[in-house]
Amino acid sequence: MMVDKKTLRSVVLKRRGSLTDVTERSEKIASALFARKVFRDASVVMVYLSYNSEVVTDGIVEECFRAGKRVCVPVVADGEHMDAVYIKSGGEFVTDRYGIREPSDKSCPADKRDIDLCVVPGSAFDLSLGRMGYGKGYYDRFLAGSDIKKIALAFDCQIVDKVPYESTDVKMDGIITESRVIGDI
Repeated sequence: MMVDKKTLRSVVLKRRGSLTDVTERSEKIASALFARKVFRDASVVMVYLSYNSEVVTDGIVEECFRAGKRVCVPVVADGEHMDAVYIKSGGEFVTDRYGIREPSDKSCPADKRDIDLCVVPGSAFDLSLGRMGYGKGYYDRFLAGSDIKKIALAFDCQIVDKVPYESTDVKMDGIITESRVIGDI
């Protein structure tokens, strides 16, 4: 029996929200990301800025800068579309209406065609690289039809048997958890 997206999202996010060692788990996930060739070879990396109980990405952003990569982050432009904006090391951030950090300076948009790797958040994932986000479709619309490598970061508790999948949903190239790498990345 297939569970609907709203119910599955609620169950998985509750599970994720109950984790107590998020920092330690996030560091394991980040280390596994840094070890991937797709990360080492990328010159422009788009990274979500973590909030709530998501895999923490602050260290990933810092490592990108240390490695000489250009970093861009997602910004919701008009309630419907997501854009990517370059940030500088030590840049300042503000909180948007959803409680998500975004750069206070949005004057340097990234061309989607220049992004080599996108580090993607989500609520639930499956072993066939399916991803279920938070219900707004921002990443699906942004990544649709692009050649950007897509790696989702998740905790083991976010991996489910099957996420409900629609034709507009974009599959990941890989998913990294604290205990495994799913996909050929």
